[in-house]
Amino acid sequence: AGQFDSGGLLRHDPRTGRTDQLTPDNCGLAARRIGNLVAHPDGPILILHDGQPSNYPADRVQVLVDPVHWRGDANWITLPTGPGGLGDGTIVWSALVERRDVVWFAVEGTGLVRWDINGDAAGPNDPLTWFDQADDRWDPPIVEFPGITSTLPMKPRGLAPGPDGSIWAGVGGDGVVRFRYDADVRFVTVVDNLRVKTSPLVEGLLAGGVQDIAAGRNGDLWVANLNGLNRVRRVDGDLRVDAWIDLMNYVGNETYGTLYSPNVIAPLPGFIYRKVVADPGSDRLLLSSDRGAVLITPGGGGGGEGDGGALAGLYLYPNPWRPDADGVELAFGGLDTAAEPALVRIYTVEGQLVYPDGQLRVRSGEGFWDGRRNGESVATGLYVVQVTWGGETVLRPVAVVR
Repeated sequence: AGQFDSGGLLRHDPRTGRTDQLTPDNCGLAARRIGNLVAHPDGPILILHDGQPSNYPADRVQVLVDPVHWRGDANWITLPTGPGGLGDGTIVWSALVERRDVVWFAVEGTGLVRWDINGDAAGPNDPLTWFDQADDRWDPPIVEFPGITSTLPMKPRGLAPGPDGSIWAGVGGDGVVRFRYDADVRFVTVVDNLRVKTSPLVEGLLAGGVQDIAAGRNGDLWVANLNGLNRVRRVDGDLRVDAWIDLMNYVGNETYGTLYSPNVIAPLPGFIYRKVVADPGSDRLLLSSDRGAVLITPGGGGGGEGDGGALAGLYLYPNPWRPDADGVELAFGGLDTAAEPALVRIYTVEGQLVYPDGQLRVRSGEGFWDGRRNGESVATGLYVVQVTWGGETVLRPVAVVR
């Protein structure tokens, strides 16, 4: 485990229950502030140091070849920077082991860098020459893609395997690209390209720069933006993007209401998202933000397309709602609640609970709120109704008009 705030590394052995802290004082680790870790399938650990502040080793990557014998300095190697290495960028955000002998790096200020551990003289089935850097092959960084205008040299974020030997790369504020690389002639071919969503009729990603990506089951790609989560999948040959946004980001972005239906609102932790990790053996994934992390098992789709699982058909009525003029309580429809009533809660857009104080279970068509909070009428504004039913949770906005 990497510790970002100047702690170094933690190595936990579940067989003995022992946890060792690795620092520059007791091993070959170069610095204490770790930005990312990537495990090689043969056992070595690639350690990506954070490049800030300036007294930490910028754009440096170390490899702990034998994690069991971590105390021995001879088991640590440092990858070269500058030309013929990782370049002169500031931070290495992520790494991807394409095959046993080939690793890709996303380096801010440099681009995408390919490292062949064995060089051209050997292949993936040969012993890996970790300690012989003389035979390494470092290809010139990829700084642009044919036909695509991007800021890739400045902000490459995230790498993930694609189908058929292709690679997904997050390109910071621009979006994601899937490409193939011909190592013999050093040629890049773009397979897929997604940018920020600009129209409800066009597929695209959430606004806010791409922070991280991860490959999920069935060829899905998960993309963490600053403002939320995207799932990229192929449906009938075309790319489709499902989006999930927390409540505060949804109401805080004036364009989201025109691009997405309220179904995208999801109980994510908020507010700024950083990392996403997908479980290759299931649909689960972990998403981290500045307010914590959440374990997610997504439904059938995001709200942008209106098929978000069992609760996709849920709607509130009247909406907009005039409690004084309409003469009816707020209700919901679209669910078959004959056997199981739904659990309902109502919040302000800031996340404060409005109603009720305890459990409130409601059936479809039943009025459940008279527009009051602690006996006092709530003011005109936007409120959020959280409905939990059938093991799923969804949030719907309701406009109250006095």
